[in-house]
Amino acid sequence: MKIILCLALVVASHALPKADVYPPHLTPFRVSTPMDQLQTFIRPVQTLPTKVHDVSLEDTIPESFDAREQWPDCPSIGEISDTGNCWAPWALSAVSVMSDRFCIHSKGEKKIKVSAEDLLGCCQDCSLGCLGGYPDTAWDHWVKNGIVTGGGYGDTDGCKAYAYESCNHYVEGSEKATCEVLEDQPTCVKQCDSSSFNYENELTFGKNGSAYALSLEDAQIQLEIMTNGPVQAEIVLYRDFYDYKSGVYQPAADTFPIVLHFVKVIGWGVENGTPYWLGANSFNTEWGDKGFFKISREVKSIRLLAIFGGLPEL
Repeated sequence: MKIILCLALVVASHALPKADVYPPHLTPFRVSTPMDQLQTFIRPVQTLPTKVHDVSLEDTIPESFDAREQWPDCPSIGEISDTGNCWAPWALSAVSVMSDRFCIHSKGEKKIKVSAEDLLGCCQDCSLGCLGGYPDTAWDHWVKNGIVTGGGYGDTDGCKAYAYESCNHYVEGSEKATCEVLEDQPTCVKQCDSSSFNYENELTFGKNGSAYALSLEDAQIQLEIMTNGPVQAEIVLYRDFYDYKSGVYQPAADTFPIVLHFVKVIGWGVENGTPYWLGANSFNTEWGDKGFFKISREVKSIRLLAIFGGLPEL
C-alpha cells in the first residue's frame, strides 16, 4: 500500500493550521523528526520511470527563469487555483501542469484547461477524494484513461468545473468563509456540466509512455522546466507557510511540518543571495504573493521531495 502523509493528516493541517491541539489520530509530526525520516513517510511509492536530462546541458541553465515570461502566450501558467473545502492540491497542481504543457507544446494553439474535478472522481486508483491522492498515479491515469476539460469553480469554459468554492486559507482580512476540509468522495460521472459539451469529445490525454518522475538534482528539475514547462512538486507544508507573504520562504525554527503538499513549480532565481524555487500554490490569489511563492533551494527542510511531469497527446 502506498504511504502518503496527506491521506492521514490532511484534515488537521488544512482545517486547523494555527491550532496547538489536534485529535490524537491526526497529530502532526514532531519538530524533532529528521527530514530523511519525513521523506520515508511522505514520498509515495514510485510507480513512474525516472526521466534523466543530459547533464552536458547544465551550462545552458540561466540564473533565473520564469515560465510565465518564457511562454507569454500560455496564460494558464500564471493562473492560481483554489482547493477550497476539499484537500486536492495533488489533483489541482497536476492538471495545472497538464494544461500548461498543452499550450506550450502546441505553441500556444491549445489553451485548454484539464479538469481537476474529473481527475478527483474518475481516477479510482489515485484518489481518496477530499482526503488526498497519489500524483504519480494521476499522471498514469491521464495517459491511459484521459481527463476531460474543465476549470475552476463556476467555470463554464470546459466539460467539468471544480465543485468546491473558493474559501479563506487563513488570510487576515479576507471576506471569504474560512476553509474547512470536507470528507467528500466525488463520484465519477462521465457527463459534462452542460449539454453543449460531449464527455468523450472533451477527453484530453497524455502521450503514451510520457508520464515520468524527475531525479531531485536542481539541474535536472531546471532542465525539465526549461524544456517541457512547469512541473508538479511534492513538499512538506509547515504551519507558518500559511503566513507567507513575500520573499524567499524557509520554515521558522519554532514551526513544525504538518502535512504533505503539492504545488506547481514554474521557475527559479536568486534573491538577496538566496537561491529559490518559484511556485504556484492552490490557496487562491489572496494567499502569499498573489498565489505565488518562493522557497529556498538551500534549506533541506523545505526541499522538493518528488517531481512529476508528462507530455500531452496533441
